[in-house]
Amino acid sequence: MDENKPPNLQDFRKLLYETALGIKDKTIDVDEAKQIAALARVAVESAQVEVNGIKATNGALQASGFLGNTVPTNDKKQLENGVKK
Repeated sequence: MDENKPPNLQDFRKLLYETALGIKDKTIDVDEAKQIAALARVAVESAQVEVNGIKATNGALQASGFLGNTVPTNDKKQLENGVKK
């Protein structure tokens, strides 16, 4: 992860992939992998809260950028289609 920018979902996916590889080649022990997995679960739960907030406010809530190209918008049709104009 680039320490100069906030982490995003892709960063966590990369970390989980590297963790799986580390378990396979025995450079990461199972306890460390469990801690990483627990942190990843918290990140996913946080992202779900963000998505639910965006939906509940019809897009008025500003996205954090964690999910990537999330488009905060008040246009309900854009929200339903996930399309950015």
